[in-house]
Amino acid sequence: MGTTVLIQISLDDLQDMLQNAIKTGVNEALQSKQTVVARTKISRQEVAAMLDVKPDYVYQLTSNKEIPFHKPGKAVIFYREEIEAYIAGKRMV
Repeated sequence: MGTTVLIQISLDDLQDMLQNAIKTGVNEALQSKQTVVARTKISRQEVAAMLDVKPDYVYQLTSNKEIPFHKPGKAVIFYREEIEAYIAGKRMV
């Protein structure tokens, strides 16, 4: 069995410890230069409108793997940023 240790700490000390931990985490994230890309899901109809094609043709494009899409299970998901990059001539990974 493990040993239980109780530590008594003041509220001010606890707040200082939490603030320092948060600052350290934020600084480490900034230093690692990690980029978080927000992605917006869009429908097949929206993809069709962006490509100026009929919605049924979007299925053909996904079957031929000509446009970026994701398929977790049976659903087909498109992200606006990936379709915009595709249109611009570069596919996002």
